[in-house]
Amino acid sequence: MSLRYGEELLRSAEKHLKAGLYGISCYESRQAALSSLAMLGARSSHSLREAYAEAVKRGAPRDPQLPACLGVLDSLSIITSDACDDACSDELPGGYEASEATEEDAVKALECARVIIEYVRRALGVPSRPTR
Repeated sequence: MSLRYGEELLRSAEKHLKAGLYGISCYESRQAALSSLAMLGARSSHSLREAYAEAVKRGAPRDPQLPACLGVLDSLSIITSDACDDACSDELPGGYEASEATEEDAVKALECARVIIEYVRRALGVPSRPTR
């Protein structure tokens, strides 16, 4: 895993948000955050809060701004889900689309995933990338 993978997931989440596929966008944003926290040694894939706590135990710095974003992304994991249809099965093999996700959910998820990726960058000492 790399930060690049998380950034690629975020770009895909942005595309799905623009296309109105909010559930897929939420899923990808959440996965981007989880994969980024894994760079700090976090192994939990169930809860972002658990992954963050594990990263802190392994020496990552605490960030008082993260708990709100972790909560937003963790709350999206309980949205009623339907199996992903053929249109997205190639992008999310075995993935799920949160059919009740809203545009607001997807926007918040993207914003929070960006915050978490920036946190991971700072923790690793990797410079931020300019936004496009």
